[in-house]
Amino acid sequence: NAGSGYSGLVISASSSEDSLIVSGNEANSNNKSGIEFIDKIFKLDLSNNRANSNGDDGIAIRDYNSGNGTISGNEATLNKDAGLFVSGSNYTFGTNTLDSNKGFGLVLNSVKNTTVSGQTISSNELGGIQVAGSQGPVKLEGNTLANNGDGINITSSSLVTVYNNNIAESTKN
Repeated sequence: NAGSGYSGLVISASSSEDSLIVSGNEANSNNKSGIEFIDKIFKLDLSNNRANSNGDDGIAIRDYNSGNGTISGNEATLNKDAGLFVSGSNYTFGTNTLDSNKGFGLVLNSVKNTTVSGQTISSNELGGIQVAGSQGPVKLEGNTLANNGDGINITSSSLVTVYNNNIAESTKN
């Protein structure tokens, strides 16, 4: 259980041959991100983590060269920026809960070859999902978004497919 530090759990580079499993952690009330990946990450299994009430993103994968991972079963709530911030390629999202963050619930920044499905994203101030600077393909399907600023916000991106999502009660003016 990480807490009260700069970022709760900071993970640096891994080689392309390494698998990285980050599972079952709690990173709450940190000054920056709860869980933060700051260099290339390959073959990532990010599952069943909780990152709540942090001073930046709940969980952040920041390097654009990261990829080849599964992101599922995580909870990110009450963070001062995004619940989950992801850069890179070749991700598959399982069910995650992203709720009551000051930024977006989920930010996909410069991603490609990524599928996001089964997310429960609610009550995030700026919006539910933001896709920015992504070259695709990016698929957003079967997600539930409620009471967010914007439901889904797509900017400066191509090859993004959005279908079969349940988007309700967006609140941004």
